[in-house]
Amino acid sequence: MQFSKLFLRMKDILTKKAIAAIIISLFWTGNSFAVSVKHHFDSTVGIFNAGGADFTYEVDTAKYAVHSHLYTMGMFDTLYRFIARYATSGRIEKNQMKTEHYSYEAQSRFSKWSKKVLYSTEGLPLKSISTKNGKMREKLIKTRDDIGGTTDLQSVFAAMARQYLQTGSCKSVRKVFDSKRRYNVIFDDLGVDWLEKDERSPYFGR
Repeated sequence: MQFSKLFLRMKDILTKKAIAAIIISLFWTGNSFAVSVKHHFDSTVGIFNAGGADFTYEVDTAKYAVHSHLYTMGMFDTLYRFIARYATSGRIEKNQMKTEHYSYEAQSRFSKWSKKVLYSTEGLPLKSISTKNGKMREKLIKTRDDIGGTTDLQSVFAAMARQYLQTGSCKSVRKVFDSKRRYNVIFDDLGVDWLEKDERSPYFGR
């Protein structure tokens, strides 16, 4: 299995688990808007432990922060080593998430790279500073007509969880601009379901 396919599968599995865990954890937070959630996830490919992720999410009435750590394990770490750390923080104004800081650092067996994005006071990206194997590149981000009200992908988790605390519903459309691509992330309420008991997850039942 090529590294790119492994990473995309891990990312898909871990992202789906993270969304489910955030929603489930909110049932025990009460009516307070101050939330701090930490989770650990494992990803398997067949019978092998392929990787893991640690996810930390914090939000209150004025600010938020999201951190995630993605990494390979065992045989996959030897063959397709990959480690990445993502960090997003920002403020909440007029019920809108405004990103103030976004960065990531990643490393494979042969390469190491990073990226920071500088934001305006309106939460729009202005400039990115990226490195790869010690070489730095700065890039101005062009203003576009369709990026008003957008945020970064990690802030989507904070916005969705905050909305759930306020309304009891996660149904929403979140506009994302990652400094390159503009797209929507769509959440919908599908009703109450029964989670089967699984040795890999502490959550089961309704």
